[in-house]
Amino acid sequence: MMTFPVIKQKAAYILESGMNTIRRLSIFKRLVLSFLLIILIPNLIIGYNSFNISSQEMEKSISGSTRQILRNVSSNINGKLTVYESLAARINSDVRLRELLGKCSGIEKTKYMDQQIEQEYMDYKRQIGNILYQPASSFDIINLEILSDSDEFTEVDYLGKVRGGSLKDAE
Repeated sequence: MMTFPVIKQKAAYILESGMNTIRRLSIFKRLVLSFLLIILIPNLIIGYNSFNISSQEMEKSISGSTRQILRNVSSNINGKLTVYESLAARINSDVRLRELLGKCSGIEKTKYMDQQIEQEYMDYKRQIGNILYQPASSFDIINLEILSDSDEFTEVDYLGKVRGGSLKDAE
């Protein structure tokens, strides 16, 4: 490890050799070198500082824009989710729907289903589909279903056409 006097001595040697090199140059070359140093050093400092300042400002601007975009996206998503939450609450609180699902559940538990009970079950299922169709058509929902342990209830329009897909179709 070098001590301070040794470093000072080496620095003095480098400075002295640099000065000797400059002294050997012609006056024209010394003038050109001095003007280049006078022009280049401030310009390099100004350029470096300008680059750093503009980089920081761009970073702030981009961060602000990104935050604003994220706020807008969050607001849009929350607006959509609020609509779907109110739809889910409306479906969940539908007394007629609960009554029909209870009847279907009772029929599903019977071991023996004759043609009349099966017809009654299909009628309840169609009514459930109609109830599901009403909110789905007003909210531009493609498919609205209720799944039970043994069956699925898909929305059905008033003409009897089943809308959307079924999980049974996916298997």
